[in-house]
Amino acid sequence: MPKKWETVCQQAKQVNATDATSARQFFEQHFTAWQLNENGKTTGLITGYYEPVIKGSLTRTATARFPIYGIPTDLIVLPIDETAKQQATLTVRRVNGTWQVIPHPDDKTQTDATLTTSDFTIDSRTKVLKTRLNGQQLVPYLTREQIDAEPLKAAPILGWADDEVDLFFLEIQGSGRLKLTDGSTVRLSYAEQNGHRYKAIGKWLADYNYVKLHEVSAQIIKDWLAKHPKQRREVLNQNPSYVFFQILPSSNDGPIGAQGVPLTAEHSIAVDPRYTAYGTPTYLSTTHPHSKQPLNRLMIAQDTGGAIRGAVRADIYWGSGQTAGELAGHTKQVGQMWLLLPNGEIPFINN
Repeated sequence: MPKKWETVCQQAKQVNATDATSARQFFEQHFTAWQLNENGKTTGLITGYYEPVIKGSLTRTATARFPIYGIPTDLIVLPIDETAKQQATLTVRRVNGTWQVIPHPDDKTQTDATLTTSDFTIDSRTKVLKTRLNGQQLVPYLTREQIDAEPLKAAPILGWADDEVDLFFLEIQGSGRLKLTDGSTVRLSYAEQNGHRYKAIGKWLADYNYVKLHEVSAQIIKDWLAKHPKQRREVLNQNPSYVFFQILPSSNDGPIGAQGVPLTAEHSIAVDPRYTAYGTPTYLSTTHPHSKQPLNRLMIAQDTGGAIRGAVRADIYWGSGQTAGELAGHTKQVGQMWLLLPNGEIPFINN
């Protein structure tokens, strides 16, 4: 942690957190506000997310039929650097239990695998490739359509969901709770992803004039899918991204965000970590969902997501359950963001 952050964190311990005036004075005295912009544009999209509670069971039943998968044992996460990205074919070898790209292989007696980079979607943001071994070739991991086509034998099943659409939206949110028939819940959290880019099914529905783009929300999508069960699978498969979960200990705290700490309802946001470091106090100026009522609040950047791309881009964590879900589903606002950094610190951009 940089020295300026260490100093200001120590000073924060002396502030009475229950006193709004003292807290405000602390930030005014020790922080400088830096407005985020992207190519000179200071406004961006503000959306919302929540912790869903879906019905299901730990064992398959007549109603709980949709598997909730843990991390597959055949999923290989391969780090890739800029040099490797420029090569058409890579030599890959398992070294001390992990797969690595071998820049200049010289040991021809050791069995290697190969990888064709054109098989993958690779850009400046790509740090790892999500793959599986097919003979002596590393290929992209299975898409949503492939995973749903037949049981995924390589992955543990953590539980079963009653509704495949609820499970789909659980993946989008990244975490949630599985409510069992006895009323207890099992806490599920993001563990890994199949490596395919997230694609919004709401936009696909709008492109084909099934819904109007400006009206798209989680509830609109759910309503449409409920009315068109024969097209449900086709629509869900438009998003090839698939999330694998892990079970966390039961807790009343919020879900664990990418920063590794519990999220706080209405005060935690997901950001693009290339522009905003986790833990950064971020002042958000926007409006409430479906309203012109101002929403101006100090948030903390504690999470990220596949759809959160860009400097002026935030996803508000609204909390857990149905009410939070309704707020999240209707949050599609325009907003501005300011980073609050210790005096003397400057923003970074990590491409």
